[in-house]
Amino acid sequence: MTEPTWQMLLQLGALGPIVWLLYRMLPVLAKVGEAFTRLEVRVDTHCQEQKDAINQHEQRAEASWDEQRRWNAEMLRRINGTKGEPAQGH
Repeated sequence: MTEPTWQMLLQLGALGPIVWLLYRMLPVLAKVGEAFTRLEVRVDTHCQEQKDAINQHEQRAEASWDEQRRWNAEMLRRINGTKGEPAQGH
């Protein structure tokens, strides 16, 4: 598309300046669209990384709690004087 001439803009009347502005803004709007696309990709990547980090944290926390439960059960067995039997709380 060629740049609109002043004669074309005058024929459009009140719409002339709007058409001229839109024509001038098209390259800028294209770059803005590309920037938003890149931003969306970055946000999606960040969200996935956060999701993965949360899952890893939950897995480590669950493993830690399992280890703590095993330790507590072993201590209860020792206190109760029973080996290999299920722990009994006091």
